Amino acid sequence: MTHCSSDVFVFTVKVTAWRTHFRRTMNDFDSKANSRAIDSLLNYETVKYFGNEEWEARRYDENLKRYRAAAIKSQRSLSMLNFGQQTIIGTGVVFILWRAAIGIVPQDTRCCSTIRSTTTSRTGVRRRAATK
Repeated sequence: MTHCSSDVFVFTVKVTAWRTHFRRTMNDFDSKANSRAIDSLLNYETVKYFGNEEWEARRYDENLKRYRAAAIKSQRSLSMLNFGQQTIIGTGVVFILWRAAIGIVPQDTRCCSTIRSTTTSRTGVRRRAATK
């Protein structure tokens, strides 16, 4: 399970570094959309006087579309990170159970040992962290 934990750690660090770009892009577009809205509201009389309501609305809508697209990319990358972590952990648990089952079939190991190995593999990281 230690190997599985290190795989999850390495995967998380690499994917998080990769997806940081998507999150920053989303934040930039959010800031731009909000600043455009505030700018339009603060300069309401000027926009109204020159008849630029449609232009301001179109500019704001374009910024919202960009923000929405960036938010979707960010969410997809987060979903990919979560899926990858769950896949690695699930594979590790299946491997542990498979190794335990190999010991039970020829009756070298008792069922309680299998339960103990599974429980230890899941809680071992927490126990070690709590004792330090």
